[in-house]
Amino acid sequence: MIETHFYKNPLFFKLNNAKQCRDLVLLLNKTHQALIHFCYVKNETLFFVVKHPVALLELKHDNNITMIKALLKKILSQNENSVFKDVKEISFFIAKELKFTHVKDPYQQILYTPNPPRSKAEFKNNAKTAEIYNKFEELREILKGKIAKRRA
Repeated sequence: MIETHFYKNPLFFKLNNAKQCRDLVLLLNKTHQALIHFCYVKNETLFFVVKHPVALLELKHDNNITMIKALLKKILSQNENSVFKDVKEISFFIAKELKFTHVKDPYQQILYTPNPPRSKAEFKNNAKTAEIYNKFEELREILKGKIAKRRA
């Protein structure tokens, strides 16, 4: 009873939607779960964000869309006020220019850039002791050596 009161509260509306979408993804088989990063509902459309272009091709098959629609009907038969009650379309798209690390819960997103910046061994050495100063200079030489190998 307290839970339904919280979910009806506008402050927790997004939380409820995210939970229902996560539950929908968890109802899919493990293969499809691995392809989907997350889903959400917007303007009567259920959007699935997939991890790879091949996942997009796989999920767009008619049998997979039919399976998702059947799951939505099951969910609506159990919960008439579900976030999926107004869904008329199902859409898939790829998360571009972002790569996601694999975590057990797909809703714990860890983002990183596809091409992290590389050091050019150009830094000011502010070490106070000679030992630490020398270690930084050794590091600089190692980085310069790797840069030279990359260019060759």
